[in-house]
Amino acid sequence: YTNSMSNAISGVKTGLNSLVSTINTASSGNYRLGLVLFDGRNNTSPLYAGSGYYQNLPASQKINVANSNGPSSGNIFITCVEKMNTVGNSTSFGNALNAIDQPNSATGMTLGSGTECGGQAAYEVVANDFAGSFRSGVQKLIIIVTDDDPENTTTWFQNTLTPALNSAGAQVMINSSQASDARYSYIANNTQPIGDTHYSLNFNGTWTTGLETSIEELCESTFTYTCDGLAVGWYQEVGQYTAYYWDGSSWSSSHTCQYTVTINLVDDSSTTDITAIPSNHAYYSDSDTYVITANHGTTFDITNTLYAITDYTFSDIPNISVSSPGINVYTDNGVG
Repeated sequence: YTNSMSNAISGVKTGLNSLVSTINTASSGNYRLGLVLFDGRNNTSPLYAGSGYYQNLPASQKINVANSNGPSSGNIFITCVEKMNTVGNSTSFGNALNAIDQPNSATGMTLGSGTECGGQAAYEVVANDFAGSFRSGVQKLIIIVTDDDPENTTTWFQNTLTPALNSAGAQVMINSSQASDARYSYIANNTQPIGDTHYSLNFNGTWTTGLETSIEELCESTFTYTCDGLAVGWYQEVGQYTAYYWDGSSWSSSHTCQYTVTINLVDDSSTTDITAIPSNHAYYSDSDTYVITANHGTTFDITNTLYAITDYTFSDIPNISVSSPGINVYTDNGVG
C-alpha cells in the first residue's frame, strides 16, 4: 500500500474485485476474505494517520512499529481493513477495498509511503492471526500484491517466515510488477502445500488471469483437508517418480506386500461330514471358512477333520478337490 502504487492501485482494486468472483465460484461460496495493507516511512505515523476511517479501526487491526528487520529506517505500518470473520464476506470486503486510495476522511484513507514490508505482514497474518484465525480443514491462501522488494532479509524469510507459513498450512501466491524476487519466490515454492508466483504484471491490465488460474487449479487438485488420519497405502505426487508407503505412523519407499487367502470348506459328499472350525482358531472366519492374511512368501498349515458318517468308511469317500492351486489336501493324517 505504498505511494509507488499510485498509478496502479485502481487496477489492483479492479482485479481484486474480479478475483473475489473466482474465489466464490471455486469454493461454492464457502470462503472468508481478509484485506491487509502494508507500508512504512521514516516517521512514526503513516500518511493516513489523519483519516477518520483509519482512526476508527480497532487497535488490534493496526501495527505501527519500528522497522527493525530491513535496511530502511523509521516505522512500518500494517493495517487490517477487513478481517476473516464471516463466511462469504464479499460485500464487506468490497466496502473495505473501496475505502483505500481515497482522500483521508471518515470513509477513506490515502496511500501510504514507500517502505515495503509484505513479508512482515504475511508473518503477522499466519503467526498472530492479525486478519482473524484461519478455519481448520480449509485451504489457506496468502495473496501478496506488490511492486517492490520486501524489507526483510533472505535469512528471515527462510528461517522465520517460511516455518510460520508451514506451521499454519498456508500457501503463498505472489503477484508483482517486478521481474522476480528471490525472497518472495522462496516462500511460494518452499511451503507445503506449494504456492505460485506471477511476475512482470501490468496492474492496469488483466493482471489476475494467472492468479485466478492458480486458484482454480488449486481447488481442483488432489489435496484433501480432513481431520481424519491418513489412510494406509501408497502415495505419489504428480510429476514424481517415487511412490511412498504410509503404514499409519511413518513413511517408506518400500513395503512387503500382504495377501489374503480365503479357504471355504465345502462338503459335497453325502457320506462325510467336516468338523466345524473352532472359533478360537487363528484363521477362523466362520464355522467353515478360514481367512489368512500374511506377507508374501509366508507358508502355513491348516488341519481339519473329515470323518465318515454312520455306516460308511474312509474307503467310501470320493476324491477331494480344491478350487485354488497351490493348496495340498491330505487325508489319513497326511499319508495321502
